[in-house]
Amino acid sequence: MYNKLKVLIIGVIILPILLKCSSKQNNLTEIFSEDYKFSLPAIDTIQKATFNYNTDDKLKKIISEWTAFKILNEKLLKSNSIKNNLKNLKKAEIKEIFKNLEKNAPTIINSTKIFSRINVLESTTLILHDALNNYSSNDNYVINLENNMSIAYLNLMKQIDLTQEKSSQIIFNK
Repeated sequence: MYNKLKVLIIGVIILPILLKCSSKQNNLTEIFSEDYKFSLPAIDTIQKATFNYNTDDKLKKIISEWTAFKILNEKLLKSNSIKNNLKNLKKAEIKEIFKNLEKNAPTIINSTKIFSRINVLESTTLILHDALNNYSSNDNYVINLENNMSIAYLNLMKQIDLTQEKSSQIIFNK
């Protein structure tokens, strides 16, 4: 009993001292932790509100046959009027657009990774829709949400591109 109490007291005394110890230098490789710092706003400004993704001809053909994706582009992603489009649409209409997008996906790019990217784009779009109704369109919060929506769209397009490339490689290897 005495030993357990002794270990507990020593642990309570030494633990705060050990938790406050920190070092910015890694002694093994001599790399400073400051070397890994980067700025997220810098990344956001690179992709700032661009909904243009360069696709190859095969992917353009697949997407052109995907009617729900055409509706998404026409109703939401017109490059200069995204904020106006979101203000004019109701939340139920936005949800219906994304529901149709998931239902009618072409079989070549029908995968869970794409559906998760669609869900991310849907949630960022809905958050941006709510923000546009509650804040001014020049507010930093709205601008960051618009950047997040553009990044989600670009991630979706990259995932569609990767999935299409993988399926075409599988077909060529057979």
